[in-house]
Amino acid sequence: MMRSHRVHIPIISNADVLFHVGDTSITMQEGEMREINNRREHAVENQGAIDRVHLILDYVIPGEKVRDTKGNVIC
Repeated sequence: MMRSHRVHIPIISNADVLFHVGDTSITMQEGEMREINNRREHAVENQGAIDRVHLILDYVIPGEKVRDTKGNVIC
């Protein structure tokens, strides 16, 4: 959804899980909460020996204007 915000809360993770959002890469700790900009190109790598489990919450702010990378309102 173009207008949603996405929050990740790792429940089970490991040090070898790497999130890429745009040109930024991060490792999240279990229990840490992060908003991931799912409007940008994003991916995740799990090079660890255990699966990852994340609680993912999407929310929308009523009336929020969403802009593209050039600043144009898209919705």
